[in-house]
Amino acid sequence: MTPPAHIIWKTRRLIAFASGGCNAMFRQFSIVSRLFFVMCGVSLVLALLGVGVFWQTAYEYKRKDLSVRIATASVRLSRAIIPALANQDTKMTEAVISAFAGTPEVSCVTLKARGTTEPLYWPDANCVANNPELLLHTQPIRRGIRVLGEVNVYFTNQFILTELGLALRIIAIGLVSILLGCLIALWIAQRRIALRPINRIVTTINRFRQGLMEARIGPLPAAPELRAISTAFDAMAQELETATAKITQQATELREKHDIITQSLDYGSSVQNKLISLDPVKGSPIEVDGFVQQLSQVGGDFYVGIDQPERYVLFFADATGHGIPGALATVVLSMAVRNAVALQPDAGPGVIIEDIHRRIITGLRDRRVSETDVRLGADATLLMYHKATQKITWCSAKQPFLIAHAGELTFAQADRQSLGYEVEAKTFTVFEASFGDAGDVLVFCSDGILDAPGGAKGFGFGKRRLKRVVQASLSNHATASQIVQSIRAETFAYLGDHSLVDDMSVVVMRATLAGN
Repeated sequence: MTPPAHIIWKTRRLIAFASGGCNAMFRQFSIVSRLFFVMCGVSLVLALLGVGVFWQTAYEYKRKDLSVRIATASVRLSRAIIPALANQDTKMTEAVISAFAGTPEVSCVTLKARGTTEPLYWPDANCVANNPELLLHTQPIRRGIRVLGEVNVYFTNQFILTELGLALRIIAIGLVSILLGCLIALWIAQRRIALRPINRIVTTINRFRQGLMEARIGPLPAAPELRAISTAFDAMAQELETATAKITQQATELREKHDIITQSLDYGSSVQNKLISLDPVKGSPIEVDGFVQQLSQVGGDFYVGIDQPERYVLFFADATGHGIPGALATVVLSMAVRNAVALQPDAGPGVIIEDIHRRIITGLRDRRVSETDVRLGADATLLMYHKATQKITWCSAKQPFLIAHAGELTFAQADRQSLGYEVEAKTFTVFEASFGDAGDVLVFCSDGILDAPGGAKGFGFGKRRLKRVVQASLSNHATASQIVQSIRAETFAYLGDHSLVDDMSVVVMRATLAGN
């Protein structure tokens, strides 16, 4: 009958659990203990096999030896029983039968005489029944060729078992002594051959982990396996020490270069901050303010406000690149703008912005390379506020700005071409608008503001949010500085955990009542 499936499953789980528990417990012991347990197990198996073979062989040997002795004695006694059988002398026959039991191992003797129906027994008729399988020897009794009867001799194996048991005890004592000797030898071998080298290896590894890169195991008087480990570790440690020294040297060199670059960037940032400036508007109810935050210490956002007796010139640009390339572009732009404005004090925005464009192109021209090797340019707006007429004129190279006039917010018109790059001759459109009523505002923002990622999906800040911020500021009659700070605060609040992706700059120009 097959046992139920759940019983088989539980049995397998129990066996697996017991096997896993034994393995886990076995792993807790030392190598010497494991070897000792394995040796004990192997010795036990070999001992059981040896005991079985010894028992069977020794038992058969003892029985055969006893049979030979009994057979030898039976031959002599059979001659003595012949006259008693011939004369049918029962008493004499019984006396002779008892002589067959002259050794203590014989437990029963029977005589079957020819011509009789019942055999004779010694010591009694039940001895055969008590010794059913212990027949030791059968001795026929003959006179010449005539068979007068036969004698069956039975023995007791108690003496043999006692003798073999004593031998097994001696063997067991010897086996236990050998195992104890092996355990002591293994313990000594462990300390001398395994533990000392292993402790030396572990100590060296711990010193190496603590930062002592020069720690080495060195020559190890141990087994070849442990020597191979020590040699491999020393080679690895030497390679790591060499590599660490190189990395340390490189780190020092990088730190020195980083310090030089940092100092250069700090100085470059100071220079760029000097170039980025807004003159106050003199003689007009106009206030102007701005802020710039480069993605790195220096960058490509640039603005400058130049106050002149009849007008105020504002140049706002987002130059090519970030970091040092962008900063170099702003230096070129600064020189181009200031020179163009200073040399043409009466020129309009179209003439000046085209002059700035030409200065960028010709200033970077190198006859040894093509003009496209250096692609310097900018999205920029050149705006002029005319103080007498309270109007603004501007040219915008892909840099629209926000105009707030009479409560309406609109983005100014702009051309769809940038300053600089590879085209040498460009013409820009001049736009004009009224600006001077109290509350009129101009807001210039670089792409870093409009593209600032935020929200769950990382969308850009965008023009709509910019309009809402400016509209809220206008409702509160905010100053130019307050509008700048509101745009900056809302942009960083929208960024949240996101990072800046571009330079950010804002310039706000606001018309106020005289004296406000």
